[in-house]
Amino acid sequence: VDAALGSKAAFAAAGAVIGAVPRAFYSTTDQSNAERLADAFGAQLISVNGRFYCWAGTHWAFDEGRASRFAANLSRIVKREANRAYNTWEDERALLTKESSPDEKAHVASLKAAFKALEKHAAHCEMRFVQEASLGMLRKLLTMEPGEMDKSPWLFNCTNGTIDLRTGTMK
Repeated sequence: VDAALGSKAAFAAAGAVIGAVPRAFYSTTDQSNAERLADAFGAQLISVNGRFYCWAGTHWAFDEGRASRFAANLSRIVKREANRAYNTWEDERALLTKESSPDEKAHVASLKAAFKALEKHAAHCEMRFVQEASLGMLRKLLTMEPGEMDKSPWLFNCTNGTIDLRTGTMK
Protein backbone atom coordinates (compact mmCIF):
# COMPACT_ATOMS: atom_id res chain seq x y z
CA VAL A 1 0.00 0.00 0.00
CA ASP A 2 2.74 2.46 0.91
CA ALA A 3 4.44 1.77 -2.44
CA ALA A 4 1.37 3.30 -4.10
CA LEU A 5 2.51 6.67 -2.80
CA GLY A 6 6.08 6.30 -4.02
CA SER A 7 7.93 6.83 -7.26
CA LYS A 8 7.95 4.76 -10.45
CA ALA A 9 11.19 3.21 -9.21
CA ALA A 10 9.47 2.19 -5.97
CA PHE A 11 6.75 0.54 -8.02
CA ALA A 12 9.28 -1.42 -10.02
CA ALA A 13 11.36 -2.33 -6.98
CA ALA A 14 8.29 -3.57 -5.14
CA GLY A 15 7.08 -5.50 -8.18
CA ALA A 16 3.97 -3.35 -7.97
CA VAL A 17 0.81 -4.26 -9.73
CA ILE A 18 -1.65 -1.61 -10.79
CA GLY A 19 -4.50 -1.48 -8.33
CA ALA A 20 -2.91 -0.55 -5.02
CA VAL A 21 -5.07 2.04 -3.26
CA PRO A 22 -3.19 4.86 -1.52
CA ARG A 23 -3.71 4.68 2.22
CA ALA A 24 -3.91 8.45 2.65
CA PHE A 25 -7.09 9.04 0.65
CA TYR A 26 -10.04 10.33 2.62
CA SER A 27 -13.40 11.21 1.18
CA THR A 28 -14.58 14.79 0.72
CA THR A 29 -16.99 15.03 3.66
CA ASP A 30 -17.16 16.95 6.94
CA GLN A 31 -16.54 13.69 8.81
CA SER A 32 -13.39 13.06 6.77
CA ASN A 33 -12.27 16.63 7.43
CA ALA A 34 -12.73 16.06 11.18
CA GLU A 35 -10.63 12.89 10.87
CA ARG A 36 -7.97 14.83 8.96
CA LEU A 37 -7.82 17.38 11.78
CA ALA A 38 -7.71 14.63 14.41
CA ASP A 39 -4.82 12.97 12.57
CA ALA A 40 -2.93 16.25 12.20
CA PHE A 41 -3.67 17.94 15.53
CA GLY A 42 -5.42 15.42 17.78
CA ALA A 43 -2.46 15.11 20.14
CA GLN A 44 -2.70 18.84 20.82
CA LEU A 45 -6.49 19.07 21.29
CA ILE A 46 -9.19 17.70 23.55
CA SER A 47 -12.82 18.61 23.98
CA VAL A 48 -14.32 18.76 27.47
CA ASN A 49 -17.93 19.86 28.01
CA GLY A 50 -18.09 20.95 24.36
CA ARG A 51 -15.11 23.29 24.64
CA PHE A 52 -11.71 22.86 23.02
CA TYR A 53 -8.59 22.74 25.17
CA CYS A 54 -5.12 22.82 23.63
CA TRP A 55 -1.93 21.46 25.13
CA ALA A 56 0.12 24.44 26.34
CA GLY A 57 3.28 22.46 27.04
CA THR A 58 2.49 21.86 30.71
CA HIS A 59 -1.32 21.78 30.91
CA TRP A 60 -4.53 21.82 28.89
CA ALA A 61 -5.75 25.40 28.35
CA PHE A 62 -9.12 26.52 27.00
CA ASP A 63 -8.40 27.81 23.49
CA GLU A 64 -11.15 27.84 20.86
CA GLY A 65 -9.07 30.21 18.73
CA ARG A 66 -6.21 27.75 18.34
CA ALA A 67 -8.67 25.01 17.36
CA SER A 68 -10.04 27.35 14.67
CA ARG A 69 -6.50 28.05 13.46
CA PHE A 70 -5.95 24.30 13.19
CA ALA A 71 -9.10 24.07 11.06
CA ALA A 72 -7.77 26.83 8.82
CA ASN A 73 -5.11 24.29 7.75
CA LEU A 74 -7.70 21.97 6.19
CA SER A 75 -7.14 23.34 2.70
CA ARG A 76 -3.38 22.76 2.91
CA ILE A 77 -3.89 19.25 4.30
CA VAL A 78 -6.24 18.35 1.45
CA LYS A 79 -3.91 19.94 -1.13
CA ARG A 80 -1.07 17.70 0.09
CA GLU A 81 -3.42 14.75 -0.19
CA ALA A 82 -4.36 15.82 -3.73
CA ASN A 83 -0.66 16.05 -4.63
CA ARG A 84 -0.09 12.49 -3.38
CA ALA A 85 -3.13 11.34 -5.35
CA TYR A 86 -1.80 13.05 -8.47
CA ASN A 87 1.62 11.40 -8.05
CA THR A 88 -0.03 8.01 -7.57
CA TRP A 89 -2.16 8.54 -10.66
CA GLU A 90 0.91 9.50 -12.70
CA ASP A 91 2.87 6.49 -11.46
CA GLU A 92 0.10 4.02 -12.15
CA ARG A 93 -0.75 5.59 -15.49
CA ALA A 94 2.89 5.10 -16.51
CA LEU A 95 2.50 1.37 -15.76
CA LEU A 96 -0.43 0.97 -18.14
CA THR A 97 0.30 -0.91 -21.34
CA LYS A 98 -1.74 -2.04 -24.32
CA GLU A 99 -2.13 -5.34 -22.48
CA SER A 100 -3.51 -3.72 -19.30
CA SER A 101 -6.89 -5.06 -18.32
CA PRO A 102 -10.06 -2.94 -18.37
CA ASP A 103 -10.06 -3.17 -14.55
CA GLU A 104 -6.54 -1.73 -14.37
CA LYS A 105 -7.49 1.08 -16.76
CA ALA A 106 -10.64 1.79 -14.74
CA HIS A 107 -8.60 1.88 -11.54
CA VAL A 108 -6.19 4.43 -13.02
CA ALA A 109 -9.16 6.50 -14.19
CA SER A 110 -10.60 6.37 -10.65
CA LEU A 111 -7.29 7.65 -9.26
CA LYS A 112 -7.52 10.62 -11.63
CA ALA A 113 -11.09 11.27 -10.46
CA ALA A 114 -9.93 11.10 -6.83
CA PHE A 115 -7.17 13.61 -7.53
CA LYS A 116 -9.62 15.99 -9.22
CA ALA A 117 -12.17 15.63 -6.38
CA LEU A 118 -9.51 16.34 -3.76
CA GLU A 119 -8.27 19.36 -5.69
CA LYS A 120 -11.81 20.78 -5.76
CA HIS A 121 -12.39 19.88 -2.11
CA ALA A 122 -9.20 21.72 -1.06
CA ALA A 123 -10.69 25.00 -2.29
CA HIS A 124 -14.00 24.14 -0.61
CA CYS A 125 -12.15 23.64 2.71
CA GLU A 126 -11.25 27.33 2.81
CA MET A 127 -14.89 28.19 3.51
CA ARG A 128 -15.81 29.05 7.09
CA PHE A 129 -18.88 26.82 7.23
CA VAL A 130 -16.81 23.80 6.15
CA GLN A 131 -14.23 24.48 8.84
CA GLU A 132 -16.93 25.04 11.48
CA ALA A 133 -18.72 21.82 10.53
CA SER A 134 -15.42 19.94 10.76
CA LEU A 135 -14.70 21.43 14.18
CA GLY A 136 -18.18 20.46 15.34
CA MET A 137 -17.55 16.85 14.40
CA LEU A 138 -14.02 17.00 15.79
CA ARG A 139 -15.46 17.99 19.19
CA LYS A 140 -17.27 14.65 19.23
CA LEU A 141 -14.18 12.71 18.16
CA LEU A 142 -11.94 14.23 20.84
CA THR A 143 -14.43 14.39 23.73
CA MET A 144 -13.17 13.57 27.19
CA GLU A 145 -15.25 13.48 30.33
CA PRO A 146 -14.17 15.96 33.04
CA GLY A 147 -13.56 13.03 35.39
CA GLU A 148 -10.90 11.69 33.04
CA MET A 149 -8.75 14.75 33.75
CA ASP A 150 -6.45 14.88 36.77
CA LYS A 151 -7.21 11.29 37.73
CA SER A 152 -4.26 10.90 40.06
CA PRO A 153 -4.27 12.99 43.23
CA TRP A 154 -0.61 11.97 43.71
CA LEU A 155 0.68 13.75 40.61
CA PHE A 156 1.38 17.48 40.78
CA ASN A 157 2.00 19.36 37.54
CA CYS A 158 4.72 22.05 37.46
CA THR A 159 6.17 24.13 34.63
CA ASN A 160 9.26 21.91 34.47
CA GLY A 161 7.55 18.53 34.85
CA THR A 162 5.28 16.45 37.07
CA ILE A 163 6.08 15.55 40.67
CA ASP A 164 4.96 12.20 42.04
CA LEU A 165 3.95 13.24 45.58
CA ARG A 166 4.35 9.68 46.88
CA THR A 167 8.02 9.46 45.94
CA GLY A 168 9.00 13.10 45.47
CA THR A 169 10.45 12.26 42.05
CA MET A 170 10.09 14.53 39.05
CA LYS A 171 8.84 13.03 35.80
